[in-house]
Amino acid sequence: MASTIFFSQNYFNEFQFPDHTISENNAATGNEAWRVANGRRAEGDKWLGATNGVEWIKVDAGSGNTLSPTMIAIDRGHNLGGQAIKLQYSTDNSSWSDEWSVTVPTASSAGTAIDATNGCLTEEGAWIYKFANDGGAKRYWRLYIAAISAFAADIVGLYLGTYFEPASPPDKPFAAESGHMGFQETMSDHGWSGTTPSWDRLQGTVTLRLASTDEANARSHIVTPFCRQGRLMWIVPDKSAAEQSFLAEQPSGAFFYGYRDDWGHRTLEFGYREKEPKLR
Repeated sequence: MASTIFFSQNYFNEFQFPDHTISENNAATGNEAWRVANGRRAEGDKWLGATNGVEWIKVDAGSGNTLSPTMIAIDRGHNLGGQAIKLQYSTDNSSWSDEWSVTVPTASSAGTAIDATNGCLTEEGAWIYKFANDGGAKRYWRLYIAAISAFAADIVGLYLGTYFEPASPPDKPFAAESGHMGFQETMSDHGWSGTTPSWDRLQGTVTLRLASTDEANARSHIVTPFCRQGRLMWIVPDKSAAEQSFLAEQPSGAFFYGYRDDWGHRTLEFGYREKEPKLR
């Protein structure tokens, strides 16, 4: 069965990590760096570079703290397709080393692994990448975008952190047919009724039978941030076909994290719903 990855940790989120400081080398008025982690997918709520040239967005873990990221996601709405980007780290905020350098794909391809050389562009345009972290634990990390003529970075959402890959796949696997179609009714100024463009929303329930070694990771990556605090989470249903990845939110309702008669360790069962699916 497919191996699933859950990714909720975000070093750029100052609510999730109050000690972290987010900054950038330039930003247009009203499009500051902190906006990349506010959980919104609105085109007008983003980090936008003020001028063309080298651009970067940085997280500082704070004095005495270090970070060891292994996964990154840039939400849909970015303009980085075909552009060279780097993840860099530093111990002194002065000398920087490359963790990796990739060229963001311009199109989504079926069967693209989450750790492909240039990462993976999802079906709706987000970019996601799992990497080994050769740099280790460092205080400073930044996404670096090389200078390109007539280009300014445009990023709606940026996620950097570690992920959780359970030892066993979910009991209830993800399927494309688990989606629900929706639309909204509209009314013109002259009284004509109509509907918005429709959307397909993925939603369902995940059941994980956790190995004993998975229980702590399940708490820190799913139970606490997603189920209890309502943080967003990237779900990669199949790491060998990462183009199917999507951003999920916790719907209303209960979740279960405890023991059942049919399994010797904890079982986790929770609902998910795709966050603001793209209009058709």
